[in-house]
Amino acid sequence: SAALAPDWELLSTHFHHNPQLVIGKVDCTADRHLCSEMKVESFPSFRFFTEATGDLGAGYGGVRDFSGFRQFAEEHILRGCQLAVLQACTDREQAYVIKQ
Repeated sequence: SAALAPDWELLSTHFHHNPQLVIGKVDCTADRHLCSEMKVESFPSFRFFTEATGDLGAGYGGVRDFSGFRQFAEEHILRGCQLAVLQACTDREQAYVIKQ
């Protein structure tokens, strides 16, 4: 939706330098095959992909504005192991980081 475009662009800019998160968009009128594969049934649709969601990803059902998108990304997608937040790392990952 055109109304959500500014929030989506702001989200992309906000996380631009974070290699753990890629913000993208697909025009389903131009790429019907991809949207069919992803089982997109309504517009706009928001999907996120992690190891746990598999290739089809999962639908996003939260608040549809910059703050809602950002909060969801920080709480559900970026919570994996990061150097700045070693508490989120497994014991094995922490041991590797400490060893280096």
